[in-house]
Amino acid sequence: MNRVHVASFVTGACALVAPTLAQTFLGPTPYLCSGDSPWPVTSPGYYLETFEDLLLNTPGVTGNGNATGPGGITDSVDCDDGVIDGFGKLGRSYYANGNPGITFTFNAAALGGQLPQRVGIVWTDGVHNSTPNSVHFEAFDSGGVKLGEITGSHPDSSVNSETGEDRFYGIEFASGISKIRIWQTAGCCGIEVDHLQYGFIREGCPADLNGDGFVDDGDAVIFLAAYNILDCADPAMPAGCPADLNGDGTVDDLDFQVFSPAYNRLECP
Repeated sequence: MNRVHVASFVTGACALVAPTLAQTFLGPTPYLCSGDSPWPVTSPGYYLETFEDLLLNTPGVTGNGNATGPGGITDSVDCDDGVIDGFGKLGRSYYANGNPGITFTFNAAALGGQLPQRVGIVWTDGVHNSTPNSVHFEAFDSGGVKLGEITGSHPDSSVNSETGEDRFYGIEFASGISKIRIWQTAGCCGIEVDHLQYGFIREGCPADLNGDGFVDDGDAVIFLAAYNILDCADPAMPAGCPADLNGDGTVDDLDFQVFSPAYNRLECP
């Protein structure tokens, strides 16, 4: 297989960027407003549920809790009341009491026959102690098989709606995500979440591997890392093998022939 032209591409476009693999799980990362999401959640193909109407009514999802707020000890995402001021009590959030935490389940039929490929949630409040890795975020595939989990150690020692502890948790999985669950180890008390977000990798711009609306150096880094792995069945390959742009089970020169003109265009259609 001739890869000389790919080496030239690396030198010309990404010489200063170290190749890394695309992640499956993302977070926990600080989050005060939708602009802190790693995805373009206000763009077509995404749903963003802020619970500001006290309902969970974006399409194709159900939950085991209830929307709540404003006031008291409500802990919404900071910007939902129109100003980022360190507090979330004037917004709304989603709450469930005790075990088993909060679960959101997705319905493919209500989403055009496809499960979302990207799902995220923002943890805003819960058990306030310093237990390491007390927050857990899990995700499940279309068959209900657990894909894994990530944990966080960010809760503070207050229930007064401070937003400095708020963290985004997310997952990307090209084959589809049937549900997510977020919970705390203590399990004794309720937790609050906000800004449920879910959507699809843009089919009209498959070379946009990081979903930001452009095909640029960020996508090239992801593509070239996958190109070096080659086989989509390799455990090191990102889930769903998104860089396999022609769907033949490998990331090779044929995929580069699709990626290169998209990179030269830069902006997605």
